[in-house]
Amino acid sequence: MKKSFTITLASPCSEKCESFTPTSNGAFCQSCSKEVIDFTRLSDQQLIDYFKNKPANTCGKFRPEQLTTYSFGTPDINPGWRFWKAGLMALSLATVSKPTTAQPNVPLAYSITTDDSPVVVNQEEKSCAS
Repeated sequence: MKKSFTITLASPCSEKCESFTPTSNGAFCQSCSKEVIDFTRLSDQQLIDYFKNKPANTCGKFRPEQLTTYSFGTPDINPGWRFWKAGLMALSLATVSKPTTAQPNVPLAYSITTDDSPVVVNQEEKSCAS
């Protein structure tokens, strides 16, 4: 698909616009039996939209500044934007996530004997039955 087009007038029409029959899009030329579209009121984007969907061989009335090359299609995205986006995502993850820590090193108190005396585990007294 073409991504640009140029509006040019190779040879302007010699017919007088005042002699054309008015239509909804412009006027009808009896001499060449074509509708002449009035593009003078359209913006650049409206011109692009029109010519993306219509045939290239179109008769029209243009302003002098409209006789130029128009580009359309997907705009090129600045590749540096990807790095900014990745950095922003990393920064947000770093600030939002909770820091993780390992379980605390708490010394356990174990006292095991072989007779029927009590066993101390985690500072609590328990007795063993043999």
